[in-house]
Amino acid sequence: MSDYFSWLKDQRNSLLNAKKKLASKEKIITSWVPSWLPEKSKAVDDNIFTCQDILSDIIMTRLRTSEGLDLDWIRTKYLNGEKRAQAVLDGAELALSLGLAERVQVHGAGDHLRLVDPDGFLFSNSIISSIFVELEEVDEGDAAELV
Repeated sequence: MSDYFSWLKDQRNSLLNAKKKLASKEKIITSWVPSWLPEKSKAVDDNIFTCQDILSDIIMTRLRTSEGLDLDWIRTKYLNGEKRAQAVLDGAELALSLGLAERVQVHGAGDHLRLVDPDGFLFSNSIISSIFVELEEVDEGDAAELV
């Protein structure tokens, strides 16, 4: 929490300095990136998307549809797809056991995970967050294998 207060103080000082520079017609340069973040994170280009970013977006959007998320698609399209599909199922385990999600075949083919209407959709943020935690562990394992 002290990091947050430090960031707030930095932002306040930055705004006060900007007001002073504005009054004196100096060029204003303000950074909205907290000073306590490592320099590396400040230099990251926000327009670069990783495979994990894309998969996360797909999971968020597809789980909020009536068809759900095609687990077979993840298995075939992604590196370590079987691990990633299993991580999705591990993250959705509680939702599956509580009846908030279900595994179904859509259009007679494929293994889909979908949320049950309406309760599954009400808890979608929690379910998706649990899935992301499991996927993060898979990504950490993949990174460790590369080192």
